[in-house]
Amino acid sequence: MRKRRLIVGFICLAVFLAVLCGCSSYRGIYAAYEAAGYEAAEAEPYAEKIASLVGEDYADVSTVHLLVKREEMALILEFHSEDEMNDRIAAREVLKELLNADRICGNCVLLDSTERAAEIFRNSI
Repeated sequence: MRKRRLIVGFICLAVFLAVLCGCSSYRGIYAAYEAAGYEAAEAEPYAEKIASLVGEDYADVSTVHLLVKREEMALILEFHSEDEMNDRIAAREVLKELLNADRICGNCVLLDSTERAAEIFRNSI
């Protein structure tokens, strides 16, 4: 009986970890940028731009990531879920016009970037 509980416990733990790991595309995107020499930076200077594109409450539904390498940069918005991302895109005309399939990966959106940084995002899809 004790062995059975232990096995069930490990199975539950494995399922829980699999769910946690599969929730966001950002981990793979970040790994691609990190391999190319990019580092995380403070995204605060872009807050006004993000609010104008996504809405004033963007911090409630997403996390902002700024990755930089000398003069190159990528501004990525990681939504808490793909459903939330799709709802925001559908509700904001400005986002509909800005985004295409090359700028969306899972629950992440590439809002702004240099050309080389955009290429890294596309290749991580």
